[in-house]
Amino acid sequence: MVKTSLSVSKVFLAQRDQMFHWFTVCFGGGIGVYFLLPRDLSWFEICVLGLCCAVVLLLIASLPVISQMCATLLLAFLLGICAAGVRTLSVAAPILGWPYYGDVQGRIVAVDRSANDALRITLEQVSLGKISKARTPKRVRIALYGAIPQGVLIGRLIQTEAFLMPPQGPAEPDGFDFQRYIWFQQI
Repeated sequence: MVKTSLSVSKVFLAQRDQMFHWFTVCFGGGIGVYFLLPRDLSWFEICVLGLCCAVVLLLIASLPVISQMCATLLLAFLLGICAAGVRTLSVAAPILGWPYYGDVQGRIVAVDRSANDALRITLEQVSLGKISKARTPKRVRIALYGAIPQGVLIGRLIQTEAFLMPPQGPAEPDGFDFQRYIWFQQI
């Protein structure tokens, strides 16, 4: 038993010069674990994790070398979870949770093409008819079918009638999550 732990210690100490690389791996692992959680963390939970990081950071100096390395990797992992949580909560905006048909007004911030080659515009400073500002999404994306109207230029304020749908989740288990992708674009 002692022989095994000594060899593990030797292997671990051999990686001492590679700690920066292992730090980034553990940081990325923390980010990955955050997105595997069944729900997003609240600001309170992220602050508690941040305090755990501070405690680990304070304890590192008083530990033996191998324990310092383990604590540093734990710190990187926790920081990755915190970073993903902070980013997720910082882009949080109201989401349209139901189909909407009606007046849409906003400023064009992007023009592109959809997968089926329809012209798409992304609007900011959105106003949706009688929907309160607190429940209005920060951005909406509208596909334009048929004849393309004149004056579709970035920066222009437009008003139109549109059918908006909330973003769809993954089409299959563990598939691409379009809803999460759009979340980070605040659409």
